[in-house]
Amino acid sequence: MPVITADRPHKHERLVRILDELDAESILLTRPENLAWYFDGARTQVPIGGAPVCSALVHRDGSAVVTAPENEADRLAAEEVAGAEFRRVPWYESFAEAPRGVPTDADAVSALRAARAPCCRSSARGTPNSDATPPSP
Repeated sequence: MPVITADRPHKHERLVRILDELDAESILLTRPENLAWYFDGARTQVPIGGAPVCSALVHRDGSAVVTAPENEADRLAAEEVAGAEFRRVPWYESFAEAPRGVPTDADAVSALRAARAPCCRSSARGTPNSDATPPSP
């Protein structure tokens, strides 16, 4: 059963900064690296290394809606993605189209890469500070 890790709020803070830059209320995550980062390592590709089988509309308020084909939604909810509502679509419908006016991760490639980067600052004791956020791109 998937769980929300303690660093999800920090990830969401980073995502909100990107939303601020984009002047948006939500963003559609479609790329495997962004889905895995935000959802704490979720494996969204079938087969591994293939294209993701879902997308996630993440809102400024912290809510997320994962859209997935009917044949994958239950598995994703049970095994991979915690803390999201699921929207099921028939297998033949697109699950990666952004609603009108909503940016996608393709609109924020550099910003998302920086958000996913390991923290680069150190605390006063010289140990990595997991709460540090990377500089803005």
